[in-house]
Amino acid sequence: MLVVSAGLFRSGSTWLYNAARHLLQAQLGPDVLSGWIEDVDRKELLSAKHALVKIHEFDEEIAGNAQFILVSHRDLRDMMTSLHRKFAADLTVERVHTVLRDYDRWEQRATLVLRYEEILMANTRVLSRIADSLKLDPFSERELEQILVEMEREAATSKPERGRRSNRLTGLHQNHRIDGRMGQWREWLPAGFVREIEVEFADWMKRHEYAMTKPGEVVGVADEIWNKIRQFEGAAKRVVIFGTGRSAERAWDVLLNYPGFCVKAFADNDPEKSGTMFRNLPVWSPNELLRNCDWDIVCIASQWQQEIAAQLRQMGLEPEQIAVNDPLGRPSLLLGIRDWPEFGSTRMEIPSKIVGEP
Repeated sequence: MLVVSAGLFRSGSTWLYNAARHLLQAQLGPDVLSGWIEDVDRKELLSAKHALVKIHEFDEEIAGNAQFILVSHRDLRDMMTSLHRKFAADLTVERVHTVLRDYDRWEQRATLVLRYEEILMANTRVLSRIADSLKLDPFSERELEQILVEMEREAATSKPERGRRSNRLTGLHQNHRIDGRMGQWREWLPAGFVREIEVEFADWMKRHEYAMTKPGEVVGVADEIWNKIRQFEGAAKRVVIFGTGRSAERAWDVLLNYPGFCVKAFADNDPEKSGTMFRNLPVWSPNELLRNCDWDIVCIASQWQQEIAAQLRQMGLEPEQIAVNDPLGRPSLLLGIRDWPEFGSTRMEIPSKIVGEP
């Protein structure tokens, strides 16, 4: 028996693969051959008594020998958002066409089609649907719950082996899950690209029941802002986050998963925090920030954005060296303060005491 897990990129296909792996092993034993297509021997895969393979590109031989084909799909706008954030994929219609050429061929032969929204629930009902599609004996609710717990444990602990991009057993990349929200494209994709997708793939989106934007609805990052973001990425990569509160944590999460940025340290005006560690990185005082040259830009992640921006300007930082972080985690404010009217030419007074966000 050969089982194929072949979803769209960033559609929960790795979760689907691991769910199938656990279900098969629970009933057929630990000897089920499983792995990413590039990690398994093709002859062994096709001759194995029980096998499971994860794959994206369509493969006629694999498809022809598969008894079960499981696929998952996702809103194309969210898929491209996730591909760009995780792997710096180019935002082009051609890229979407390439992905869909493979996916649509898998879907035509699929024995189970899951939406990303269903996988996001990660509950026993979804597991039961997968088990039914594989014609396995019914699982008890407790057995399914135990599988979900084990999958969460693996997701939290598995890391790629040395020299690999993903873990050989689970297929999970480092920081595999970056932002599972549905509709994140509204905050990340350039508006022009959103329009391109909706025009070029209107039939596919309608067939898979993904809502299109309404006439006059403003969505996505304005094209002119997007172009500035792209310019800015190439100019500055090493980041110091100013702040050590909740906004700083959000900024860390965004920058950690946004291509081209590397967080070097945090900074804070509170002297008690200077010299401590935050997210396994040092916390600098403003003076240490000036003494250390191993950074390109300071990203303010605090409720005191204007005050800290004024402080940094009076310390000698240029507008291009200062950015502000959107509390919602969107990239549109990850720009030099020169681009924003509230940080314009008017002089801002520094309050007598500025502390980081609690």
